[in-house]
Amino acid sequence: MNENQQKTLLERVESLLRVNLKGSLGIADGAEVQQQIGRFLDTVAEHRDNLERWLVPQWVVLAAGLGTRIDPTGRINKNLDVWFGGYNTLQLARRYLPGNLPHIVVVHPSLVERLRYPGSDKIDPEKADTLLGPGAQIVAQPAPDGTGGALRAAIPLLEESDADFIGVAFGDEPFLDAALFVQTLLAHFIHGADVTLCGKIPETVIDKGGLFFDEEGLFQGTKEWYDMTPEEQQWMWKRLEEGCAYTNTGITLIRREAALQRLDSLIPHGSKSEYHHVDLIRHCYEDGLNTYAHIYRGEITSGINRWTNVLTGQERLEKQQRESLARKGIRVVPGCRVWLGEGRYSLQPQVSLGRCCQLSGSIFLGHGTSVGDYSCLEDVSVEGQTYIGSAAALTDVEAIGSYIEDNPIPDAVGQPVKGLHVCTDIEHCKLDHVWVGANTHLRYVEARYTMIPPGIALTNKRLGLIQESRDASRWLNTDYLPGIPVSQAERRLPQLQEQLQRDWIAEATRDMQLRRDCEEYISRFLDWQSKEERWGIQELTFEQIAGVLCEIVRLATGCVDPIWHKKSPGMRWDETCDIPQQLQEFLGQKPLQVVWLIGDAPELPREIRWIHQLVTAGHRVTIAAKSVAVLWDATLQDIERYLHYLPMPGGAWRLMDTGSIILGIDLHQTNAAFWNTLINADLIIACGSNRHTIRGFRNECVLSL
Repeated sequence: MNENQQKTLLERVESLLRVNLKGSLGIADGAEVQQQIGRFLDTVAEHRDNLERWLVPQWVVLAAGLGTRIDPTGRINKNLDVWFGGYNTLQLARRYLPGNLPHIVVVHPSLVERLRYPGSDKIDPEKADTLLGPGAQIVAQPAPDGTGGALRAAIPLLEESDADFIGVAFGDEPFLDAALFVQTLLAHFIHGADVTLCGKIPETVIDKGGLFFDEEGLFQGTKEWYDMTPEEQQWMWKRLEEGCAYTNTGITLIRREAALQRLDSLIPHGSKSEYHHVDLIRHCYEDGLNTYAHIYRGEITSGINRWTNVLTGQERLEKQQRESLARKGIRVVPGCRVWLGEGRYSLQPQVSLGRCCQLSGSIFLGHGTSVGDYSCLEDVSVEGQTYIGSAAALTDVEAIGSYIEDNPIPDAVGQPVKGLHVCTDIEHCKLDHVWVGANTHLRYVEARYTMIPPGIALTNKRLGLIQESRDASRWLNTDYLPGIPVSQAERRLPQLQEQLQRDWIAEATRDMQLRRDCEEYISRFLDWQSKEERWGIQELTFEQIAGVLCEIVRLATGCVDPIWHKKSPGMRWDETCDIPQQLQEFLGQKPLQVVWLIGDAPELPREIRWIHQLVTAGHRVTIAAKSVAVLWDATLQDIERYLHYLPMPGGAWRLMDTGSIILGIDLHQTNAAFWNTLINADLIIACGSNRHTIRGFRNECVLSL
């Protein structure tokens, strides 16, 4: 190959493996690096026609161990519940596996239960991505029968794979360097092996899997310490003294067909009757296949099998981060825990930090982060494409997918909503997809799916679609949505936007500039793109969007109910409306607990008249509405204003706040008192927008009017 051909081939290989070979080999000698890559490319060149199939391994990540040394009760999963900054053990263990194929992740059956939708057999992809990282093909290992049993559990997916080779890695090894995997991969192909095991030089050979070679130096396979004869154990001790004893890391590359043909030949080991996948090497050796052992000579930190290893590995990762920042001229306070993420799995700090920036406490900064001059960050978690501008101070803040900018905010802020803008300070705030403008002072604020306009101060507020933490799975269908999916109501969004501009915004303020600002905030929200470049509001229902947009207008203008005077009903009983046929049958029954979800404000006279008849018949009625205004939905204030002039006759009735802020009612968002009333009701009557949002509630006595 000439130089240009070699360069083209190298670029193609690195694209398939998603790795920079020169930067990841972990070899200081530049000449040796070039030699290794050259030998590798010479081998690769022979397989240009089927390069991806031949080169890219199908990785199987073994993560079915619970880690009872970490938590004897088994409630903490060592692979998923031990976190380092924004990444757990499994995500870090997967980050350096070369290749572009989805990883097969073998897990414990109890983990599969954690990943499912409540009350369903289907796996929630959002939960899976959060805990396992994206692109995982999940397989449950039915019995705790070792690494060989894990591979057996993955057989159906391995048979479907197009890869020529299988790679075996472990979900509890978060501290392995990229060099270990890259060196093993190159050695495997350079030597034309059918199976390659990565070994290491150990500190001891006791309780380790030792590597054994025949008289000609060919790799025979491994043996566990308890399987060795006294003579073999003595031989391992002697080799250790001579500096040439090698033990097993378990990282393996094996030809897929060779593995599938021999998995049934594995025999159980020890008192636990576990199958070991590395026994495949001995079967390959005995069948005359090419077996090879690559000895990794870099530093290896043990995986997550006890807390001492967790602390040791964590200290190593943090040290790497501090040293990297120091080389960039950043002052990191001694004892500071810094985590910098670039991409989903990498901890390589691809960030720009200000010259006089000081970091203290526990800091996690997401990928693409830039921290401005003179900033002080303490105990801050920021994820996504985040910019923290000068003169900003943050304390105990979690902000996801956000932008934090300094003062002044430039005029060109008409970008899609991407997050958070501040110029002063925020404290104890949890913000998710939120835009906060200049000159804003926040304290103890939790916000989700809303936009906080500039020039306001908030303290002790809950904004947006905040869900109450209660188990509603017994009462809600698994596919419950509070309203109509946006995909089915897209044509209504322009009408909603027009209505807000014509009615709400125009009535909320006479300030023309503020009106234009509100209209711009709404347009930005509706056009917002998530960090995955999806239409952000696609995750919401039409009713949720209506609630959030009304909240934005309230925050921007300070007007809590712009059209209250338009929706006030006439101050008289509606004597003409007969009770609906659906309610007639309940009038003569024994007293029932009734919850009436009030609909549109103009319909109040009619609905109150019907409620009056139920109360007169002896039923106990809870009249439920929201306390915040959303379009024409009746609020508690509307009802109270109506009943002030025309009181309802005596009887067993009461008013109750649903706690919801959307059009209709969000059953995930109700307060505890209302939820308890709802689930104990004998009859639930839903009017107006509530008819759409009550669907999915598992109660046979829901009546829509």
